[in-house]
Amino acid sequence: MKKHIKRFFCILALLLILPLPARADTGPKPSIVLNFDGLQDSTYYVTLLSEEKNTGPYAMPDDTTDESHWMVQDAVQKGLDGWQAFLDYQDVDGFHFMGFFEQSNDEQTFTWGYYPPEIFKILVYLPEDGTFLVSDVYESYAFDSYFDVTMQTSGDGISLVAERNYDFRGELNSLGARVAITVIVELLLALCFGLTKKKLLFVIVLTNVVTQLILNVLLNGLNVGAASTEFLRNYFWMEMVVFAIEAVVFSLTFKKYGVTNRWLPTGYALVANLCSFVAGLIVMIMIPGIF
Repeated sequence: MKKHIKRFFCILALLLILPLPARADTGPKPSIVLNFDGLQDSTYYVTLLSEEKNTGPYAMPDDTTDESHWMVQDAVQKGLDGWQAFLDYQDVDGFHFMGFFEQSNDEQTFTWGYYPPEIFKILVYLPEDGTFLVSDVYESYAFDSYFDVTMQTSGDGISLVAERNYDFRGELNSLGARVAITVIVELLLALCFGLTKKKLLFVIVLTNVVTQLILNVLLNGLNVGAASTEFLRNYFWMEMVVFAIEAVVFSLTFKKYGVTNRWLPTGYALVANLCSFVAGLIVMIMIPGIF
């Protein structure tokens, strides 16, 4: 009985140190990241024009001069001249300004990290001479889409050209971090379950590395352009598959290393995957883009 009580408090302690924020809108969000080249000596404003009239929380307010509206307040901080210029801009293809924009920065990057439009144009406003630079139509190609943006001169003037530039190094770093977090959480739980033999811990680590690699490859492959709800849905059922694989592997191997309780491998796999799932959600909330 004492062992069961001790195990219960170990699991409870792990859950307490991994608090899940109580928000209705949690989970990962897609993003679009633009890296500009050729505008280093200019002050400019950047936005994405959307094919749709709204995306996530972004939709132009009826009264664009209402100082109490959060978009107007945000525009005051970023620059009213950019806000007014984008409001006045009339796109030839009928694309819409959604209210989100940024002023140029030292890194020459623009990030729309919360419900960006899936089909969009890039629009840059140069306040020094009051001109606009606009791109052709582009589409997000991954959950986190990266583009290198340059200026191109043609008979119609200067336009913006974007090329895909997926951040493979960053994605590999994120993958390593996610696998490490999962392994650490599940090893701590293994100790709480009394699984202390080196061979048992080796099986747990090896199984988790393999299943997490499979999970993350599937997540990245199946969530190209996916919405947040679709991502979470895939994440959930894939975690169920991972749980099933680990339960089978642990049931077949734990007995060889002295585990006599036939329910312990499955119970451990269930609790461990639940905790790693919660930990994954927390990491995604705290570090947007890690998936």
